[in-house]
Amino acid sequence: MYIVDVIPFSSGMKKETLSYFTAKEVSPGDLVLVPLRSKKIPALVVESRSARDAKTSLRQSAYGMRKISEVKTEHFFLPPFISAAEKSAKYFASGTGAVIETLVPKAVLLGAIAGTVSLPKREKQKEGKKIHGHFEAYAFQTSLKDRLAAYKGLVREEFAKNHSVLLLTPIADDISYIISSLNKGIEEHIYALHGGLTQKKLLEVWQGAAKDTHPVLIVGGSASLSVPREDIGTIIVEKENSWTYKKEHRPFVDVRTFALHFADALQARVIFAATVLSVETLHKRESGDISDFVPPIFHILSPADTAIIDMRGTHSPLQLTPETFTVISDELKTSIEEVRRENQHIFLYAARRGLYPMTICGDCGTVVLCSRCAAPLVLHKEAQEKKAAERVFLCHKCNELNMVTDRCAHCHSWRLAPLGVGTERVEEEVRRLFPTIKITRVDKDKTKTRKDVEKAVAAFLDSPGSVLVGTEVALSALKKKIAVTSAVSIDPLLALPSFRISERAFHILISLREKANKKCIIQTRMPALPLFQYVRHGNITEFYKEEISSRRALRYPPCTTLIKLTTSGTKERIEKEATLIKKHLHGYDMLMFPAFISKVRGKYVMHAVLKLKQGEWPDEKLHKLLGELPPSIAVNVDPEHLL
Repeated sequence: MYIVDVIPFSSGMKKETLSYFTAKEVSPGDLVLVPLRSKKIPALVVESRSARDAKTSLRQSAYGMRKISEVKTEHFFLPPFISAAEKSAKYFASGTGAVIETLVPKAVLLGAIAGTVSLPKREKQKEGKKIHGHFEAYAFQTSLKDRLAAYKGLVREEFAKNHSVLLLTPIADDISYIISSLNKGIEEHIYALHGGLTQKKLLEVWQGAAKDTHPVLIVGGSASLSVPREDIGTIIVEKENSWTYKKEHRPFVDVRTFALHFADALQARVIFAATVLSVETLHKRESGDISDFVPPIFHILSPADTAIIDMRGTHSPLQLTPETFTVISDELKTSIEEVRRENQHIFLYAARRGLYPMTICGDCGTVVLCSRCAAPLVLHKEAQEKKAAERVFLCHKCNELNMVTDRCAHCHSWRLAPLGVGTERVEEEVRRLFPTIKITRVDKDKTKTRKDVEKAVAAFLDSPGSVLVGTEVALSALKKKIAVTSAVSIDPLLALPSFRISERAFHILISLREKANKKCIIQTRMPALPLFQYVRHGNITEFYKEEISSRRALRYPPCTTLIKLTTSGTKERIEKEATLIKKHLHGYDMLMFPAFISKVRGKYVMHAVLKLKQGEWPDEKLHKLLGELPPSIAVNVDPEHLL
């Protein structure tokens, strides 16, 4: 008889592990079914010991121990994967089961429970077994072209050692491009694993990657980390500066952190790579926590002439109207004309979709907000549902559709002025100036799926003398260099009160500059910002110096650790939970405030933020206190923003 500790895959679990008994010997990493309340749920075995050795603890137990229902899959998870999940769970104040459930595709987990997922027979991994040799963490800052060239050599080097490689990418559109750059000679041993696959195809790829007896290259998202291969020698975190690596929902795990713990447990190396590394990674490099894979490039050269265009004009913000608000500068107008005449291509970036990101009262300055979410309503030319209204207000937070209002809700003024520039507005203006030019728009309104985006961008590239208008979705999908790129509207992004917003804008603008062969035009009403000069000259060093200095002064990551607590509901409920948080976490440096969008789908949202000094987290006492909070209070360690 054996006593087994398991981690149930149940989001409602407060305890990390539960204990059961079984007559069959099981090992850590096995997947089992256990009775919990009135259901049978999957659980991961983390420890098994003889019942004879556990007699004392059994006698002292206040609860009767239940029997494991069924052993479904032996050695389903590797010990290093479990170890990384446990460390990540501790860091992100979550449960190990929740972390694993986030990283393992649902289709795979359900297949394992149903018995349709099979894995190769493996010997039990010995304690301290080394694959690569020892843990190493590297920073790799250079152009995408140079990174891909390095990856090609690295993969072949690892294959020669009988090691496999995981290459993580946050953008599914990048997978086919990366594979086409690396696949020569190893086509049969490359596996693409991402959320765009059907369940059947995902299972096929996942099992193929797990069973292949030859070393493999797995390219994909976070699900790639769950493939149980003991021979992983290198994990590459491509475009590690992407905010999408941080999960937006519980358990709020950061895939980059998990990859670091996973590589450590595997005794392998991990490489954090990007054209411009995140401020956090650059700080780790500066502090000596990670090494350079190759000497980094801190000055990005470009054949494109980068122009910063002042768009302020002579009107004050409250005097601006659709007639006086300039969308296309004379410089950009000239470039569009040249592109058309020379049969080249131009990409026009806007930070927001829609016609106008904001509508403001010209008398009192009140912004038109969504009644359900209190988010600024965005003016669109047509509704997503294709309703009859020509122009509508759409909330980008809750997708609530509102009819266009004529008067200010605050002062009843008729002087409502739509401000800002969205993708629809850019398309409208280009079409007015150049009625015959072909325009392709790529945003969440126009292109719903990844295939729609790929198709639209391909159609644009196949049409010489055409214009592409889009958001970041279009920017990431545009793989080829073109003649001209332009940030028609970057200011709405910079207006967001987020401590990472300058960094995000810098990455976007550098990417725009990189994709231009001839000219990159940045339009702004804040031309004095040093950010634009750093972009103009491709100066990563000076940008980082200013950014890290600002964050150090304001006590933001990576100079501190932030823990964001979020509660939502009625005013009475959030007031009650705010009082509970204050009392429960008394003595900690904490700030409480309404969310930037203080009302979402009819519920009020409140944040509390703890600021900890470097090295103070994880803290056992604080970890325990956070675990004692009601489940209705979400705990987010290292949040991407405080909005």
